[in-house]
Amino acid sequence: MKNSIFNTASAVAPVSEILSTRKGLIAMSIQNDNRKMTVFNRLAEIAMQVKKMIKPAVATIAKNILIITMLMCLIGLATACENKITDANDYIKKDDNNLQGGESLIGVWKLTAFVDVENNTIREPDYAPEVANAVNIIIDSMYLLSFDCDSLLSGKSFSNWLDGKYSIVGNDGITMGVGGTKINEFGDGELYRQVLNEVQQYAITETNELKLFYNNKKNYLFFRRQQWSQEKVK
Repeated sequence: MKNSIFNTASAVAPVSEILSTRKGLIAMSIQNDNRKMTVFNRLAEIAMQVKKMIKPAVATIAKNILIITMLMCLIGLATACENKITDANDYIKKDDNNLQGGESLIGVWKLTAFVDVENNTIREPDYAPEVANAVNIIIDSMYLLSFDCDSLLSGKSFSNWLDGKYSIVGNDGITMGVGGTKINEFGDGELYRQVLNEVQQYAITETNELKLFYNNKKNYLFFRRQQWSQEKVK
């Protein structure tokens, strides 16, 4: 009987030790998991801090890039040809001595007449004075044409802005593709745009006047280099 009790106690002891060991292992595992969670949480906090630090830096870099790009565009515009028409009512008066003469198309020209060679007639553009005065449009802001040094052209009809390209062919040939806005046109605005797209040849006179021929040289547009004034249409 004693032996039986002794044997049972001996058997129970290892089980107790095993349970104790398991509890210890479980506790260690929980402790390790807690440590891992602490490390993970810390890493997450660091990541958030880095993100907060990087976001303003990225925004600043993007802002600086935008500013640099805008400055480069402004510099490019400033160094490009200065003859392109942008706002005819805010022109800066130019000294006639600085205008390019001779056979140079480069510059700003003003239409002064439609000429019919075949019928020997000439007429000034229609300035529609009642309309012009009503909307405060001055003579110098109508029927303009500017040739830039990069084969681009710009200008103004009666009330719309023109833009496009031109190409010199041979000694006196020229082709022009003229587009632009088409809103509330008056006077000879439509005719002016149409004829510009039909131009075939050009000539610059000794007195620095421009003729743009169309209709097989039976007609031409007669231009003078832009004369500056603030005289309203009367």
